[in-house]
Amino acid sequence: MSPNTLAPNDILTDDNYFMWEFNARMTLARKDLLDHVLIKPEPAVLRENPGWKVADMKALAVLVKLLSPTYQCMVRECESAFEAWEVLKTFFAKKNLHNRVQLRKELHEFVMETGASLMDHLLKFDELCLKLGAAGDIMDDDEKIVLLLGSLSSEYDDMVRIIEAHSNVTLLDAKEMLRREYDTLQKRDKKETAFKAHAQRNEPRRFQSNRGHRGQEENRDRYQASRKGKAYANKKLVSVAALTARGVLVQFKRDQAVLISDDVTVAVIKRVGKLFAWNVKQHITLEAHKAESSGAIMTLVDCGMLASVMCLRKRLCKR
Repeated sequence: MSPNTLAPNDILTDDNYFMWEFNARMTLARKDLLDHVLIKPEPAVLRENPGWKVADMKALAVLVKLLSPTYQCMVRECESAFEAWEVLKTFFAKKNLHNRVQLRKELHEFVMETGASLMDHLLKFDELCLKLGAAGDIMDDDEKIVLLLGSLSSEYDDMVRIIEAHSNVTLLDAKEMLRREYDTLQKRDKKETAFKAHAQRNEPRRFQSNRGHRGQEENRDRYQASRKGKAYANKKLVSVAALTARGVLVQFKRDQAVLISDDVTVAVIKRVGKLFAWNVKQHITLEAHKAESSGAIMTLVDCGMLASVMCLRKRLCKR
């Protein structure tokens, strides 16, 4: 047997004895040498059949090639294939209470993770059952079904209920039903993945503004503000009718609005977009600053205008 053709479980390592044991028996069976590890020959048989000794050495050679160097040392002194087989079996399949307790605990804590492969889960479950059986604790199929269904993830809850509703379900039937459910879930996941990829490819592209990155930032800020329920104009809005009701005359001249109160021009407001924005507080401060910087005494007209602005501000604040 060429080393290049060996599968991972064809060579005995620390944690694959039960998988290796099955593969080793199949390898010996193909060479018609399986009886040499299952039957202990009597000395009389060896004397009467010289060919048995030759075939037994061949079986021992095949067996040693399937061992890693660590375990080849264990069977170095063995004189027959049966003896080497029993040495390995005794070492890996210890029949004692401690080993059975540890394997039982490992089996009851064995849980499938969400999204994991069902086939890998079933393989590990069977391996644990084999280890437990080799340790002297043989479970019937009903107990294996209970442990297997209890170890599955929530994805298989529907199938678990279906299996529980059936009577006289064998372990093989339960595995077959779970395998079909696994195939169904795999197909559904592939369809969902393909649908999401198709939706992303067909997603409309956003309009690229001529203003470049700055325009994108402005649009993003406006969008975030609108999502938070903020208005773009966060100041108080006053209609012309409301101003007229409070004795204020509004005259529109091109892109300006002139406010007149008590025959005094209160303010000239410039148009911004579709609105006329007037910062009352800033207007009062600016007028007072102009008077102070000029070093002149405010005239009666200026005093009247400032008073009108203050009065108009109070009227608007009462609104």
